[in-house]
Amino acid sequence: NLQALLAMAYLIAGATIASYALYLAGLKIVGSTKASLISCAEPLASIIAVVLLLAAVVSIFFCQSVVMQEGSMEPTLKTGQEFLINKVSYKLGEPKRGDIIVFKKDAKEHSSLHIKRIVGLPGEKIQIKDGVLYIDGKAYKEEYPQISNPGLAEQQITLGKNEYFVLGDNRNNSEDSRFAEVGNVKLKYIEGKLWLRIHPLKELALIAG
Repeated sequence: NLQALLAMAYLIAGATIASYALYLAGLKIVGSTKASLISCAEPLASIIAVVLLLAAVVSIFFCQSVVMQEGSMEPTLKTGQEFLINKVSYKLGEPKRGDIIVFKKDAKEHSSLHIKRIVGLPGEKIQIKDGVLYIDGKAYKEEYPQISNPGLAEQQITLGKNEYFVLGDNRNNSEDSRFAEVGNVKLKYIEGKLWLRIHPLKELALIAG
């Protein structure tokens, strides 16, 4: 995805330029001749070129882009926004509670991608009673509206090995682990962790959680 590649490149190049500017500010340069300016610009151009190349490699091999197709994660994420997925994160560590993940429902090649937040971890018992989420029998404190439809979680659900319970931040307008169409999400179907918002470009930002 060209837009994803450019976003990554801009971020890394911007950080590099800023660092190099600070480095130059610390140098005691005698005079401000044209030659001295050129001598400073040449290494900067080389560094930027290398950084852009590295950004391209990282984007192509370690990232993937996804578009938020519906409002199940509002107000955190909005419909139409585009994001980069960190596909390496869960090869180095395990998903954590609060992570916003991208996953498929099954192993079919053309299965659609879904974006939700992890609330339940392998081995935990999940239940929703009176609009409140319970994890292992304890009420889970969260800053979301009470849940009007507990779905499958009306009865206690025990997560198996490598299974995760996910919910949309828009609790009452989200098709998630409460419903049989999604159910518990298996680790092997998780594509990665939502990492960076790249569109609209003016809202470029890292994703918390």
